[in-house]
Amino acid sequence: LVTIAFLNETNPWLAACLTSAVLFGPWYAIRTFQSKRNVSAIMGVSAMFMGGLLVHFGQGPVQIEMHFYFFVLLALLAVYANPMVIVCAAITAAAHHAALWMLLPSSVFTYDAPFWVVAVHAAFVVLESIAACFIARSFYDNVIGLEKKVAERTSELESRNRDMRMVMNSVKQGFFTIDAIGKMSEERSAAVEQLLGPIESGESYFDVLRRHDPRVADWTELGLDDVFAGFLPVEVTLDQLPSKLVVGHRTLSIEYAPIDADGELQGLAVVVSDVTAEVERQQLEVESRELIAMIEGISNDRFGFIEFSKRPSRSSR
Repeated sequence: LVTIAFLNETNPWLAACLTSAVLFGPWYAIRTFQSKRNVSAIMGVSAMFMGGLLVHFGQGPVQIEMHFYFFVLLALLAVYANPMVIVCAAITAAAHHAALWMLLPSSVFTYDAPFWVVAVHAAFVVLESIAACFIARSFYDNVIGLEKKVAERTSELESRNRDMRMVMNSVKQGFFTIDAIGKMSEERSAAVEQLLGPIESGESYFDVLRRHDPRVADWTELGLDDVFAGFLPVEVTLDQLPSKLVVGHRTLSIEYAPIDADGELQGLAVVVSDVTAEVERQQLEVESRELIAMIEGISNDRFGFIEFSKRPSRSSR
């Protein structure tokens, strides 16, 4: 603007001062306003003031052509996706033209423009402003609003995933999923590696089982083919899969549940539980029952037991 004022001999020093004064508005708004929408409204007002300065300091043969700046800018302001920016800018342009038409006509027009000319100019500003408001609203709904919705949904999903991971990592059972070729899901509970050991990247479910019991791994791999073949009901084929795995001194229980999508089997949910204590308890119960049965037998036939115990064993003969 200073250069334009210098070339047109319309006081470049005044152009520098007025331009700085207009720029102070956005600078102050950015530093003090909390709402970005309010800042964008100040941007719209300041842009129209810049247009007024452009027309004023560009007096000459092309001064009237510079009025297109106002119309172009009203359209460009739609990218703020805030109709209030368009409204504020349109009011600023209308007020600027009305005031200068009465106080300093040469700043706006190169000729003695009658009132109806100013009215027509204002009508075009109003018409374009209405259209730009609809465009701004549509832009918000289809671009910015959609991005916000996606960001909100993504944030909600991440929050749910965090909650789910916390729940999965707080239980003592191992949870994960596998597909038809035994590929394990990345999302699994912390207990999986505690029960089955560290799982390397790219390892399949069969590889993990094979480290502990090759027979169980082969049986599972063979049975999984039948599960996904679909020749028999899933419940029947799942019952054929191994349900126990011995890892060191622990006994693990393995349960499978089908994952369906649109009536098709997509994968299996696997639940691994440490049942060592349960197996030991059952074994103790069996031994206890055998001991009780033996004691009852001795009580019922004491003399027979004494005679039996008196017989020499084969090793002593």
